[in-house]
Amino acid sequence: MALERLLNRHLPAGWRIELRNGWPLLFIPLLLFMQLLGPSPIWVALLISLAGLYAVSYLWVRNQVLQLFFERHREGAMLVVGDSLQERFVIRNDSTLPLHWLEFADRSLLPGYNPRQVVSCGGGSSYQWRAEAHCTQRGVFRLGPHTLRTGDPFGFFSLEVVDTRSESLLVYPRVAHIPPLALPRGSLSGQDRRRRAHTGSERSQA
Repeated sequence: MALERLLNRHLPAGWRIELRNGWPLLFIPLLLFMQLLGPSPIWVALLISLAGLYAVSYLWVRNQVLQLFFERHREGAMLVVGDSLQERFVIRNDSTLPLHWLEFADRSLLPGYNPRQVVSCGGGSSYQWRAEAHCTQRGVFRLGPHTLRTGDPFGFFSLEVVDTRSESLLVYPRVAHIPPLALPRGSLSGQDRRRRAHTGSERSQA
């Protein structure tokens, strides 16, 4: 769409602005018609207010572009079945405008793991949280990719950041501990049998 191309002009790869709530824009032609039909400062004020709200909302989300940073850190190098996967997530907002809401959606394939979170973050600050999952199956699982979504305070526009990077997580099977096998008394191990046979042959040669 032409509107989508206009909204996302000069945005870096992976960043996208979307119009979430556009029905109030339908009042603009109506207000213009009312102004032509019967000129009044009221129609002009309503028209300017509506257009101004959308302009401020768009500039709000546009200001977040390249000012929003995300980090995820996995704790622990090796996992076996029965261990817990732990990750730490950090959202950093370098913009002067606050993030009233930010949704983190993850598409990891580890069974039972869903670190999805909705947070808020002030301007020039950061927010972090942890997520944990119990490893119940062995195998190779994918961590990531993920998507960040936020928007303006009026709910007109949303900003989506898609990170396609992923990481492979290897969960090893748990190795059972087998206690040492005690041989019955009077029986000989294979090594003792070979030693006794060798001793007997030496005596016969003598």
